[in-house]
Amino acid sequence: MYKVLDLWGSMCYYSIMPLMRYIEDIFLELANLVIQGKISHWHADTTPIMSFHSAVTGRGGITQKQSEFMLKLVKKYRKDLEKSFGVDLQNDLDTPVWKNPFREIDYSRKISIETDENKIPYIHIRFPFSLKEDFQKEFSDSRGRTLTVWDNELKVQKAPLFKINHIQLYEFGKKNNFEFSENFLNLINVVEEIWADDINYLPHCVIDNDQVVLHNANSNAISFFEKEKINRLISDLFLARSMGYALEKSPKNTEIFKIFSSQENAFWVSEETTCAKIIKELDAYPIVIFLDRSSDVIEWTKNMIKAFHTKNIDTSVIRVCFRFLNDDPVGSEFNQWVRDNNLGGSVKTGKIFICQHKPPKWMLKDDFSPKIMISNALYPHTNTTVNNMIVNHHTVLFVGKIKPTSQKETKIVKL
Repeated sequence: MYKVLDLWGSMCYYSIMPLMRYIEDIFLELANLVIQGKISHWHADTTPIMSFHSAVTGRGGITQKQSEFMLKLVKKYRKDLEKSFGVDLQNDLDTPVWKNPFREIDYSRKISIETDENKIPYIHIRFPFSLKEDFQKEFSDSRGRTLTVWDNELKVQKAPLFKINHIQLYEFGKKNNFEFSENFLNLINVVEEIWADDINYLPHCVIDNDQVVLHNANSNAISFFEKEKINRLISDLFLARSMGYALEKSPKNTEIFKIFSSQENAFWVSEETTCAKIIKELDAYPIVIFLDRSSDVIEWTKNMIKAFHTKNIDTSVIRVCFRFLNDDPVGSEFNQWVRDNNLGGSVKTGKIFICQHKPPKWMLKDDFSPKIMISNALYPHTNTTVNNMIVNHHTVLFVGKIKPTSQKETKIVKL
């Protein structure tokens, strides 16, 4: 009899005990009311409500910290929710019950080398969200695109083994207390060993008995160099460098020898006469000059021609590849100046070509290959064609009083 009474008492207790609702379900009702526009809510609450809605309905789930914010939102709109459910939610909110375990955030920082199912090696970089901005600034191209891709399944940033600078990544990892796998550290040791003894690996050239000799060059490069060289030291050094074989030890510290010994492709001089001096000494043609559209192209063109005269460069081979409308007095005067100075002849007999903002169509043909490019731009050219030509050319001279701002991957050397 007592057992029957105990059972009856337990049934009575559970029958009067209110049904507990999961906080996630209560929140989803709140999100639906907001989505359907059935309740008034603060505009600032829309974004977190929609974000939490995606987290709850997706696979990610929510963190402990997010659950606290979610509970505050539910309590904030309790009255609207009670009307929707038709019940008192006091007990549900005082003793919250969660349907799913909270998502644990991975704060680990690790760099390793892993192979995929095709045996292709990738660098895996794992770090917390707080480092995302710093990482993107460090490892992005000129357009701001990250050099790695996010693997949502593995929860890591991935990069093909040789797409990213290993030493730069190692230094970034050390600075931010990363853990390194053994295979990644082995790679760093090999890279550092090569860097320490790079003269035995990197392509370069030397001067031997007034002759230019290529080192670490393949047979095709050597054959091409032997065919094209003219046994003039300056010309052969310029040819070697244009092929990617910078001079190992420079015997002089002049502007052109700084060019010969540099691995960079962009150089800056502040004076037009210095530019003309370099052109005279290199004696390498054709040359293309691109004028920035925001500069005073008339004044700059005249100053450059004057500098060429000063250094005894034959101005009869200069071609100004642009004109102005004759109904503009300033433009008409410039057009006449071009005619008076014989700067508008046939492009076939030209060696130096001055362009305003963009190249003429004939300059884009495969049979035209400039030896030097010159620009007066302070910033990367807005014309995509010109910008690509400058970025990818082996020798670019920037001329102007102020050192220009380069693209991210480009270093401009002061001569």
